[in-house]
Amino acid sequence: MKKSASWEAVLPAFSHLVIDEAHNIEANASEYFKELYDSSALLRQVHKIQRSSRYSKNSLLDQIGSYCPEIERVEAVKDLIHLLVQQVETLDQYLGVVFQKNHYQPTLIKAEHQGRLTDFVTASRAIIETSARLKARIDLLVESVKVPSELESRAHELKVRSDRIEAMASVLERFCDFESWGDEIHWFNAERARSQIRIQVCITPLSIAPILTEALFSKLETVVCTSATLDLGDEFAFWSGRVGLPYTEERPYLKGIYPSPFDYEERLMLLTPVDAPLPPPKADEPYLTYLVETIWESVYTTGGGALVLFTSYAVLKHVKEALEERFRDASMLLLTQGEGDRYTLLNTFIADGDSTLFATSSFWEGVDAPGDTLRMVIITKLPFSVPSDPVFKARCEAIDQNGGSGFFQLALQSATMKLKQGFGRLLRSTADRGIVLILDSRVVTKSYGSFMLKSLPKSYHPECDTSSISSRIESFLY
Repeated sequence: MKKSASWEAVLPAFSHLVIDEAHNIEANASEYFKELYDSSALLRQVHKIQRSSRYSKNSLLDQIGSYCPEIERVEAVKDLIHLLVQQVETLDQYLGVVFQKNHYQPTLIKAEHQGRLTDFVTASRAIIETSARLKARIDLLVESVKVPSELESRAHELKVRSDRIEAMASVLERFCDFESWGDEIHWFNAERARSQIRIQVCITPLSIAPILTEALFSKLETVVCTSATLDLGDEFAFWSGRVGLPYTEERPYLKGIYPSPFDYEERLMLLTPVDAPLPPPKADEPYLTYLVETIWESVYTTGGGALVLFTSYAVLKHVKEALEERFRDASMLLLTQGEGDRYTLLNTFIADGDSTLFATSSFWEGVDAPGDTLRMVIITKLPFSVPSDPVFKARCEAIDQNGGSGFFQLALQSATMKLKQGFGRLLRSTADRGIVLILDSRVVTKSYGSFMLKSLPKSYHPECDTSSISSRIESFLY
């Protein structure tokens, strides 16, 4: 699977590449090489063709079509657009029913499900056919008209938008060609955007290793990959296996681990209360109450200066609503992801000095708040991937089917790498000092917890239970 060779390059030619934050290569490459049909995106291209803009009362199609002497050719394009919109809505309705039954969760489609997709295939093929006809009509229209020089870019835009429509429809074509299915992950997705639900049909590579080898590693003289979390005490075995390195014995593959300048054993205290409740499959009242009370007591003890990391926005929202009045009464600033853009939130957090920031996945990395601003990081739950995520689920199943363990070889390793990212938010300079508090007892009660803890920099890690958290914090910080 490749991106089209006709795409314009953003960067000039190069032969040496440095990739920072290289732990994200697999996720970023999976997203980049994902083939996507998005009904909202397709309709957006249609609307750009047929609707007026702030620059002109005439639509893009009418601007170019006005130079065509055969008005019926322009009308034929409009008829096809009208038909395509109806067909997209038909497919949306079909997939809407599927998602309603599945509580709008992403859905993995396996080979054994193909027999149940008759209506999906019928609706998809209608879109495929109409998109192809629309592209042919628009191409012919653009090639046959002579427009003034000031409208040449608009004529090109009309053609480009029809190309994009046809490209998205081609994803449906590949999805419906069941006989050609190979090592890809086929899945449906629904994304809520305000009151709208975006319907998506996706094809993702099962493994990005061969793609990276062909498209990246084998093409360059030198590739340097760096990150503070690549090594899990396994000499990079997990990460390198996921990205396909080394891809040949003939190519030098050099590895190096360089000590951190931070004195973790003196400057960081890790607290893992052994009596923290096991996170239930669905957050219930006792679990949420524990989080609310423990987070408040801990943050109040540090006087703020805390980053609280969640794995669920719903849990974050519940804890925030339960605690915002207490923060107000204590004259402590509470910041919450979603209430502002990332840049503003982080700047406010750093400038205040004693604020507390509640955040989810994207804040597990990239937060840099050196000094006394950040005195504590609370990790509410070990960051395991959602088991129902279609791409993650398919990759785990592939490992299981090959005689391995999807949990130990992918789920655990990925969660440990992300845990290291969250842990790494605290010390950002040699003068920093603070606490990392993990409110998930699996890290100390489950057999795999020792693997996760060993992957973290060795720090001061006293035994503790929930009742002793505040006293531990006071004695360490003050």
